[in-house]
Amino acid sequence: MRRIRVRPVGPGDAGAFDAFVRGLSPTACHHRFLLGLRELTPGLLRLLTQAPAPGQLGLVALVDGNIVGEVRYAQDVRRSGDFAIAVADEWQRCGVGSWLLRDLVRRARVEGLERLIGEVAATNAAMLAFARKAGFGIRSHPADARLARVVLELGAYSANSPAMSSYEASRVAYSPVMVSSMTSSAA
Repeated sequence: MRRIRVRPVGPGDAGAFDAFVRGLSPTACHHRFLLGLRELTPGLLRLLTQAPAPGQLGLVALVDGNIVGEVRYAQDVRRSGDFAIAVADEWQRCGVGSWLLRDLVRRARVEGLERLIGEVAATNAAMLAFARKAGFGIRSHPADARLARVVLELGAYSANSPAMSSYEASRVAYSPVMVSSMTSSAA
Protein backbone atom coordinates (compact mmCIF):
# COMPACT_ATOMS: atom_id res chain seq x y z
CA MET A 1 0.00 0.00 0.00
CA ARG A 2 1.29 3.49 -0.83
CA ARG A 3 0.27 6.84 0.65
CA ILE A 4 -1.21 9.52 -1.58
CA ARG A 5 -1.56 13.19 -0.74
CA VAL A 6 -3.79 15.65 -2.61
CA ARG A 7 -3.12 19.37 -2.32
CA PRO A 8 -3.12 22.57 -4.38
CA VAL A 9 -0.28 22.88 -6.90
CA GLY A 10 2.19 25.70 -6.39
CA PRO A 11 5.41 27.23 -7.76
CA GLY A 12 7.51 24.80 -5.71
CA ASP A 13 6.04 21.94 -7.75
CA ALA A 14 7.57 23.02 -11.08
CA GLY A 15 10.25 20.29 -11.15
CA ALA A 16 7.90 17.53 -10.04
CA PHE A 17 5.19 18.72 -12.44
CA ASP A 18 7.63 18.78 -15.33
CA ALA A 19 8.74 15.23 -14.45
CA PHE A 20 5.10 14.15 -14.27
CA VAL A 21 4.33 15.42 -17.77
CA ARG A 22 7.56 13.96 -19.19
CA GLY A 23 6.62 10.61 -17.64
CA LEU A 24 3.21 10.44 -19.33
CA SER A 25 2.95 8.14 -22.30
CA PRO A 26 2.54 9.92 -25.66
CA THR A 27 -1.13 8.89 -25.66
CA ALA A 28 -1.78 10.13 -22.11
CA CYS A 29 0.03 13.39 -22.86
CA HIS A 30 -2.04 13.89 -26.02
CA HIS A 31 -5.25 13.15 -24.12
CA ARG A 32 -4.35 15.72 -21.44
CA PHE A 33 -3.23 18.58 -23.68
CA LEU A 34 -4.99 17.59 -26.95
CA LEU A 35 -1.67 18.26 -28.71
CA GLY A 36 1.41 16.27 -29.66
CA LEU A 37 3.17 17.89 -26.69
CA ARG A 38 5.93 15.85 -25.01
CA GLU A 39 7.32 18.47 -22.67
CA LEU A 40 6.18 21.77 -21.30
CA THR A 41 7.63 25.09 -22.40
CA PRO A 42 8.96 27.17 -19.49
CA GLY A 43 5.98 29.53 -19.88
CA LEU A 44 3.40 26.74 -19.81
CA LEU A 45 5.12 25.09 -16.84
CA ARG A 46 5.01 28.40 -14.98
CA LEU A 47 1.33 28.86 -15.88
CA LEU A 48 0.43 25.36 -14.64
CA THR A 49 2.31 25.67 -11.34
CA GLN A 50 1.88 29.32 -10.35
CA ALA A 51 -0.31 30.37 -7.47
CA PRO A 52 -3.84 30.32 -8.86
CA ALA A 53 -5.58 33.48 -9.94
CA PRO A 54 -9.12 34.06 -8.65
CA GLY A 55 -11.44 31.54 -10.30
CA GLN A 56 -8.68 28.99 -10.90
CA LEU A 57 -7.61 25.90 -9.01
CA GLY A 58 -5.06 23.18 -9.65
CA LEU A 59 -4.66 20.11 -7.46
CA VAL A 60 -1.94 17.47 -7.55
CA ALA A 61 -1.81 13.95 -6.18
CA LEU A 62 1.61 13.02 -4.80
CA VAL A 63 3.17 9.71 -3.81
CA ASP A 64 6.60 9.81 -2.19
CA GLY A 65 6.97 13.42 -3.38
CA ASN A 66 6.23 12.52 -7.01
CA ILE A 67 3.17 13.89 -8.79
CA VAL A 68 0.99 11.03 -10.03
CA GLY A 69 -2.05 13.06 -11.05
CA GLU A 70 -3.40 16.56 -11.56
CA VAL A 71 -6.76 18.18 -12.00
CA ARG A 72 -7.70 21.83 -12.49
CA TYR A 73 -10.37 24.26 -13.47
CA ALA A 74 -10.46 27.82 -14.72
CA GLN A 75 -13.74 29.64 -14.19
CA ASP A 76 -15.39 31.45 -17.06
CA VAL A 77 -17.96 34.25 -16.97
CA ARG A 78 -20.90 31.80 -16.92
CA ARG A 79 -19.95 30.35 -13.48
CA SER A 80 -18.62 27.29 -15.29
CA GLY A 81 -15.19 25.81 -14.82
CA ASP A 82 -13.22 24.50 -17.79
CA PHE A 83 -11.50 21.47 -16.32
CA ALA A 84 -8.73 19.05 -17.20
CA ILE A 85 -7.36 15.95 -15.51
CA ALA A 86 -4.40 13.64 -16.02
CA VAL A 87 -3.12 10.62 -14.11
CA ALA A 88 0.24 8.92 -14.56
CA ASP A 89 -0.14 5.79 -16.67
CA GLU A 90 0.81 3.38 -13.88
CA TRP A 91 -1.71 5.01 -11.51
CA GLN A 92 -4.67 4.95 -13.89
CA ARG A 93 -7.62 2.82 -12.79
CA CYS A 94 -6.40 2.93 -9.17
CA GLY A 95 -8.83 5.61 -8.00
CA VAL A 96 -6.47 8.62 -8.24
CA GLY A 97 -8.65 10.38 -10.83
CA SER A 98 -11.76 9.82 -8.73
CA TRP A 99 -10.07 11.25 -5.63
CA LEU A 100 -8.81 14.28 -7.53
CA LEU A 101 -12.16 14.92 -9.20
CA ARG A 102 -14.04 14.59 -5.92
CA ASP A 103 -11.83 17.18 -4.24
CA LEU A 104 -12.03 19.52 -7.25
CA VAL A 105 -15.83 19.30 -7.29
CA ARG A 106 -16.02 19.99 -3.55
CA ARG A 107 -13.83 23.07 -3.92
CA ALA A 108 -15.64 24.26 -7.07
CA ARG A 109 -18.93 24.16 -5.20
CA VAL A 110 -17.47 26.22 -2.37
CA GLU A 111 -16.42 28.80 -4.97
CA GLY A 112 -19.94 28.88 -6.39
CA LEU A 113 -19.34 27.20 -9.73
CA GLU A 114 -22.44 25.75 -11.34
CA ARG A 115 -20.81 23.24 -13.67
CA LEU A 116 -17.53 21.75 -14.86
CA ILE A 117 -16.92 21.44 -18.59
CA GLY A 118 -14.14 19.52 -20.30
CA GLU A 119 -13.08 18.78 -23.83
CA VAL A 120 -12.08 15.17 -24.40
CA ALA A 121 -10.67 13.49 -27.48
CA ALA A 122 -13.55 11.49 -28.96
CA THR A 123 -11.16 8.51 -29.15
CA ASN A 124 -10.36 8.65 -25.41
CA ALA A 125 -12.75 5.88 -24.40
CA ALA A 126 -11.28 5.55 -20.89
CA MET A 127 -11.86 9.22 -20.04
CA LEU A 128 -15.33 9.21 -21.55
CA ALA A 129 -16.21 6.15 -19.45
CA PHE A 130 -14.70 7.78 -16.33
CA ALA A 131 -16.67 10.97 -16.96
CA ARG A 132 -19.92 9.07 -17.54
CA LYS A 133 -19.39 7.06 -14.35
CA ALA A 134 -18.71 10.27 -12.39
CA GLY A 135 -22.03 11.73 -13.54
CA PHE A 136 -20.92 13.91 -16.46
CA GLY A 137 -23.18 14.26 -19.45
CA ILE A 138 -21.39 13.65 -22.75
CA ARG A 139 -22.21 15.74 -25.79
CA SER A 140 -20.83 16.26 -29.26
CA HIS A 141 -18.42 19.16 -29.44
CA PRO A 142 -20.11 22.01 -31.33
CA ALA A 143 -17.00 23.01 -33.31
CA ASP A 144 -14.78 19.93 -33.60
CA ALA A 145 -15.91 16.38 -34.42
CA ARG A 146 -12.62 15.03 -33.00
CA LEU A 147 -13.72 16.14 -29.52
CA ALA A 148 -16.51 15.38 -27.09
CA ARG A 149 -17.70 17.81 -24.44
CA VAL A 150 -18.27 16.47 -20.93
CA VAL A 151 -20.43 18.51 -18.55
CA LEU A 152 -21.05 17.99 -14.85
CA GLU A 153 -23.84 20.07 -13.35
CA LEU A 154 -22.56 20.55 -9.82
CA GLY A 155 -26.05 20.59 -8.39
CA ALA A 156 -26.49 17.10 -9.85
CA TYR A 157 -23.23 15.77 -8.41
CA SER A 158 -23.70 13.11 -5.79
CA ALA A 159 -21.40 11.44 -3.29
CA ASN A 160 -23.15 8.24 -4.39
CA SER A 161 -21.81 8.58 -7.93
CA PRO A 162 -20.36 5.18 -8.92
CA ALA A 163 -16.94 6.68 -9.65
CA MET A 164 -16.76 7.88 -6.07
CA SER A 165 -17.95 4.71 -4.35
CA SER A 166 -14.42 3.43 -3.57
CA TYR A 167 -13.68 6.78 -1.93
CA GLU A 168 -16.85 6.72 0.11
CA ALA A 169 -16.19 3.14 1.18
CA SER A 170 -12.79 4.16 2.56
CA ARG A 171 -14.47 6.60 5.00
CA VAL A 172 -11.53 8.96 4.87
CA ALA A 173 -12.54 12.51 5.76
CA TYR A 174 -11.49 15.43 3.60
CA SER A 175 -9.31 18.19 4.91
CA PRO A 176 -7.42 20.98 3.13
CA VAL A 177 -4.58 18.49 2.72
CA MET A 178 -5.99 15.03 2.24
CA VAL A 179 -3.87 12.00 3.03
CA SER A 180 -5.11 8.49 2.41
CA SER A 181 -3.92 5.09 1.32
CA MET A 182 -4.20 3.58 -2.12
CA THR A 183 -2.67 0.67 -3.93
CA SER A 184 -1.02 0.83 -7.30
CA SER A 185 0.43 -1.62 -9.74
CA ALA A 186 3.50 0.64 -9.52
CA ALA A 187 4.01 -0.35 -5.86
